[in-house]
Amino acid sequence: MTCRTAGDRVFLKIVLRIKCPKCDTVNYEGYMGFPLCHKCHEHLLKCRYCQNFDTQFFVCSHPKRVEELGPSADPDTGRACPYFSSLHLVQADSRASRAISVWAPIVVTILVAMVVVGVVRLSLLSRAAQLVPDLKVEFPTNSQLGGTFAGIITIRNPSATASLPCRITLGGDFLTGFGIIKIDPSPAAFRSETGDRVYSFDIIPPSTKRYLRFYCQAKRQGVFSLNIRLVDKKSNVLARRELRLQVSA
Repeated sequence: MTCRTAGDRVFLKIVLRIKCPKCDTVNYEGYMGFPLCHKCHEHLLKCRYCQNFDTQFFVCSHPKRVEELGPSADPDTGRACPYFSSLHLVQADSRASRAISVWAPIVVTILVAMVVVGVVRLSLLSRAAQLVPDLKVEFPTNSQLGGTFAGIITIRNPSATASLPCRITLGGDFLTGFGIIKIDPSPAAFRSETGDRVYSFDIIPPSTKRYLRFYCQAKRQGVFSLNIRLVDKKSNVLARRELRLQVSA
């Protein structure tokens, strides 16, 4: 960081100092081929070297970047991104400490405000996405006694940034008239809850569909209700579908 003054005004120019993650060489912004490392020529502005890169789902988590360009991010492609924040910054030397001490509280306050706004915005987007997931239930409305069939539940996560919990509550008197032979994929967890059955599956990544197949057998004549609910960890209902299924002799 360099600093010069004019009267009572202070002008700062921040020079990035980034340590190359491959060869540990310290590189200075604007010198010797930056953003390429001057020793091993590694590109220092890749998505995988950015604090905003989500290493679990390989997407960008910066709210403004996601809003403008979408979450897609190639971890190994170097790019000039205005929201890049290196994981490998080297602290400024002591010669700039006074200038930093003057501006640090202001910068920190601005950054905190930006982070808070970003977190609130992402939270609101996430909640909005979770309140309107797409839930489709395809079970035959007419079955023969003793017959078997595959009922399909399709869940689509409409959010481009947030994962969706995949917890299905199966209720009504469906289990009175039908037996469940197999579920594909197998649930990660299962429990009974006041007459209902709750199945937990792996979370659904952003912008992804999940198909659940329930292989069932009709075991009793009559008309039975099927109540399918998609719930979150606190059992709040995110989506609901109800069917009437008839079993004939």
